[in-house]
Amino acid sequence: MNGTRARTFIAAGLIWVAWSAVIIPRLVQTLTAPKYRTGITAEPIPYSALASFADRSFTLVLFGYLAAVFVYMALSRSIEPRMTIVVFLLPWATLVLRDLYIGDQPDIAAIVYPAIALAVWALSPRLAALRHLAYATGVTAAISLALGWAAPDKGLYRSVGGELIRPDKQIMPWGVLVGPVTSGNNLAQLLVLGLPAIALVQTWRLRALIFIPTSFAIVWTASRSSIVALGVFIVVVSAMAFFRGRGRLIVAAMAMAATAVVVVALPLLTENQQAFTNRGYIWAMSLEAWSDNPWSGLGSGWYDEIAAFQTALNGYAFHGHNQFIQTLVAGGFFLAAAVALHMIATGVAALRVGERQVLFAAPYLCVLAVSCYLEVSMGYVDRFAFVPVTTLPLAFILFRELERQPLDVRVSDDRARRPATSGAASRAGDAGVGEWCVDLRQGR
Repeated sequence: MNGTRARTFIAAGLIWVAWSAVIIPRLVQTLTAPKYRTGITAEPIPYSALASFADRSFTLVLFGYLAAVFVYMALSRSIEPRMTIVVFLLPWATLVLRDLYIGDQPDIAAIVYPAIALAVWALSPRLAALRHLAYATGVTAAISLALGWAAPDKGLYRSVGGELIRPDKQIMPWGVLVGPVTSGNNLAQLLVLGLPAIALVQTWRLRALIFIPTSFAIVWTASRSSIVALGVFIVVVSAMAFFRGRGRLIVAAMAMAATAVVVVALPLLTENQQAFTNRGYIWAMSLEAWSDNPWSGLGSGWYDEIAAFQTALNGYAFHGHNQFIQTLVAGGFFLAAAVALHMIATGVAALRVGERQVLFAAPYLCVLAVSCYLEVSMGYVDRFAFVPVTTLPLAFILFRELERQPLDVRVSDDRARRPATSGAASRAGDAGVGEWCVDLRQGR
């Protein structure tokens, strides 16, 4: 096995190990303990003995795997020094230093972000390995749908009394799907942030097999920001699929810029405090509190701390319900600048990948931005559950192998032998979602 293939294999393993560390303990907890909605001031449901064992075991496996990756790459002398690692770690370092200054010690979840960053930086994998994230997302959707249908007492959103919770935003008549996690919003974030990786899957049939049930599960969760993110993904990919070269890059850049701007503008321009299920109130109160320390913020644990004394930010406001608000409250202007630098660098990297690969990278960043409109998807010292669908893809995009060859997406022999009969047919070799869209236009 040559160096590139070995690193691709190791990177695929990292994706599955990280996915297992998140999903399996939560699935075990779902099957072995009571499950119902809890407010921010209520005692969380403790892990069962089996779930706790799975959580500790898979966390150790994850850190062991990350350490092994770094040691292997160091011994093979294949680590290339790049300043991008500084850009990637800057938001994390800013927030950790802020927390240490006020006496908050980082827990084990805070170590995951830099550990994954260093491992992927050392590995410098091919972006193609992220197709395994699409497979993992499909498995997550399948598990969630199975729980929703076969074990609705575990897979649907319920109150402590066991009754179905039917919010106004509910879409499906059967309730709100939560799958192996605790809320529909969190499940939708896991699914929609992993879905763009289908652009790296080799065949359109397998893409469809992942896309259809995953999209259905996202709609069943009734998560508005994730449903909008799904729609944005379809629109952006469809628009990019009809362009090549500079035109495709222009569409990608415009889409990434537009979706990023809304993350900042939405809470600042929202005046109605009842807007977006009272998120307007959460944003207004958060900004008022942040104004006391605008440069360095209030620390990553501020939302947990206020829950011990009051419920003024709604009984279920575990965070700022917007990534920009969360960033300002946690680390102020300093953290906002670090995050902006990180995301700009990642956006530039997304445009610099091969023309085929850009059909994943740019739409992914658009989906990430939209998912952050009403929720907090990106965590640097917390949000461990989203590591496989946020930290890993961002690291892959920024630290990918600097290869000149296009993404290796093989087409079937009969298509390779089929003569091109038109301009559209001549473009059917485009891999990723571009090839998928061409397939659909030509009825294949």
